[in-house]
Amino acid sequence: MYRAIAVILALIITLSVTSSLAQEQTIEVGEIVLPLEWGLQKASFDITNPTEELKFVTAEAVVQFSGSYLGPNRRALSPFILPPGESVDATADVYIPGNYGRADITLRLYDVIDTLDLLAAGNKFFQQGFSVLIPAPKALEPYLERPISLPPRVEIHPLFDFEFVRLLMVLVREGKSLDEIIEITGAKPAYVNDVIETVVEKGYLSRSSDSITVNIPVILEDEARSELEIAVATSDSLVALITGGMDAYWLGIDSLIAAGAMGADTNDFLDGSVVLHFTYPTVSALALWWDLGQRFITRSAPLLIYDGTDPCNADNPYYMYAVQSSDEFPTNHFYFWNLSQQLHTILYGDGPPDIKCNENFLLAAKRGTRAGWRYAEGYRVERFMMDTALTRTVLAPITAPATELLDSTYFTLRDMAVGFGHKRLSFGHRYWFWNVVATRTLRILAENGVIERRGNGQYRFEERAR
Repeated sequence: MYRAIAVILALIITLSVTSSLAQEQTIEVGEIVLPLEWGLQKASFDITNPTEELKFVTAEAVVQFSGSYLGPNRRALSPFILPPGESVDATADVYIPGNYGRADITLRLYDVIDTLDLLAAGNKFFQQGFSVLIPAPKALEPYLERPISLPPRVEIHPLFDFEFVRLLMVLVREGKSLDEIIEITGAKPAYVNDVIETVVEKGYLSRSSDSITVNIPVILEDEARSELEIAVATSDSLVALITGGMDAYWLGIDSLIAAGAMGADTNDFLDGSVVLHFTYPTVSALALWWDLGQRFITRSAPLLIYDGTDPCNADNPYYMYAVQSSDEFPTNHFYFWNLSQQLHTILYGDGPPDIKCNENFLLAAKRGTRAGWRYAEGYRVERFMMDTALTRTVLAPITAPATELLDSTYFTLRDMAVGFGHKRLSFGHRYWFWNVVATRTLRILAENGVIERRGNGQYRFEERAR
């Protein structure tokens, strides 16, 4: 495969060199040589410092893919020192993730005061761009026609945001050997082994001397289609149950207000019952996930999807899955219940929230600590206080009737999963299935006018620990 790519590169690589207008160029850069292969590469070049000053230089290499259903990007920084009046053979790290399609690679050099300085446009003295097409082998075409979906937030993590690693999970699930994986994907053995070892280290795969196995539910297209039929039937039943219970829901609220157990002021957001006046956040986050979702996925245990991790690293194998034909099985909901000694918090979105992670979030995971993160600037999340005891009482008319439905659905799905070769119906498998159910159910309830969407569908619920 890579011999073919080399021929293509000779035809399509484009180079562009720009210089900063903000400062006089004093450092000279020779021809850039860059191996255009997956994984960590080294761009090499001669660089000359004709001045009498010691120079500190930082190389920035940015890679951006396009032309496939995934568009991974990577950024690598490489600092080095240029003695006065000398030329050196320099190298810069360039990381190319295992993706097919067009990769635009940009190498920039910055003249900085110290190699720890932040990079600024005014300090850039050199830039060169490369454009390369990495075609998929013909044997992969049927696989690339069926996108592979992962849990919310996991799908954008650098460990899983490129095609090769997702294809690896499917190929291993199909029983392909290491040699077959190398042949089908066209990847070099060293790169394949590096990715496998990383995924094994995280616990998603196991590897012995003669085999590789998956430790998470990898749901292939035939199975996904069969289980979608169950999800549709479950969703239809939930729509009917919730719709039929809304009158009793409102009567329960009126009774509690009349008894003085609940406030009537819909603007009193410090009141733990005020959210119950708004059906969309209540039905979506609290009924479909906090109550029914937990009962289906973990049953008696709290549904702590990001337990021991955070939304940036999203590293919890218990809730991991990979499913073919993702476009046909939307799983849009984001649910994060965080328990602490002082505060219980639920973050919910009917779509993935716009979260900005600290730059060191990958390093934080390696150190065993949680990453810092925040919502994007201007991104509105509506906050509510919550009284869980009161919430369960009011939700009962629309959640209690679903007990028999959840039990029968669980056993039907379990039997089907075992029939498709899974050892058990894992949390991750149930999580994917329930997200399909909840996403479809909420959409239909809103379309039917049973509930009305509020804000941008992003909510935060807080309750002081008792």
